[in-house]
Amino acid sequence: MWGTKRMTLFPKFTMCSLLICVCFYHVSSKRIVGGRPALEGECPYQVGLRKTYTKEHYCGGSIIAPLYVLTAAHCACVTYNEQNYPYSPNSIFVLAGQREIRIFNNSTIRSVEQIVIHKDYNSESMSNDIALLRLSSELPLKQNSNINAIPLINETLRSGSCIVSGWGVTKYGAFAPNKVLSLVEVQFINYTQCSQMYGLDDVELSPGMLCAGTFTGGKDACQVCIRANKAQQIQEVSRRGTLEAH
Repeated sequence: MWGTKRMTLFPKFTMCSLLICVCFYHVSSKRIVGGRPALEGECPYQVGLRKTYTKEHYCGGSIIAPLYVLTAAHCACVTYNEQNYPYSPNSIFVLAGQREIRIFNNSTIRSVEQIVIHKDYNSESMSNDIALLRLSSELPLKQNSNINAIPLINETLRSGSCIVSGWGVTKYGAFAPNKVLSLVEVQFINYTQCSQMYGLDDVELSPGMLCAGTFTGGKDACQVCIRANKAQQIQEVSRRGTLEAH
């Protein structure tokens, strides 16, 4: 999603970094490879983060409550001398309800009132790469249909599929953001197997990280996971690996 280290040996997998005590099942990523354009209203929880002065889209996030958006810590702070410094809240704003990145007609804009970075976020290992944005006023939601559920404190997900959404590039080697919101579904990869694979590339998985992707390749990135009852739940906000997709 952001500030990632490229993995050269096993590019078919994505490593996801989770907040250990708060597990999720969808967010956004800088690449959506092997996916498709989202239908109008298909990803109502998806928001874009933009810079106040340039209006430039630079990250994605997920609505978890009318007044709160979940995003990656590296999208909301700078790290200097191993210290994390949150952005000034007035330096960014949130855009909800947007499908095409250059069309604002049906979008809802909210300024940011407060930024909270996970206290144990590590920009090197990408552990606890999570941040919470409190908005200036509530988003107009439709009976919570726009909200990504947050699982119980002891609830984890080690199997099943995840849906990644965002305006990231849709193929390897591309750099410009996609004009239309896209999504892709990927499967979880066994934690032990993933640890062994990434270990060969001198990369260590931190507790709480998940891997997702396909053994055949062609699809990647991480975000919304589908539960047994078909409900969507955030399972992670950011990941390390070869792919991104804001």
